[in-house]
Amino acid sequence: MPSVISVPEAAQVAGVTEETVRRWVRAGRLQSRRDGPRLLLFREDVERLVLPATLALPPGWEGQPDWVAALRRTRRGVR
Repeated sequence: MPSVISVPEAAQVAGVTEETVRRWVRAGRLQSRRDGPRLLLFREDVERLVLPATLALPPGWEGQPDWVAALRRTRRGVR
């Protein structure tokens, strides 16, 4: 049975803000259901949406800094 999560939980799983999750729902990128005032989503849908869409590094690039991860950390306030 699929796991149902709330918007705050989905934001934590995806590593984004709650407003971003709500935008994804409004844009049709995520399906949701209402339970009174709460918006509920399937965890599997959230995980599928945020799967890394990257290619494997070319040979010899393995030791290079991960600039994308560094940028994401600074945007979250982590140095």
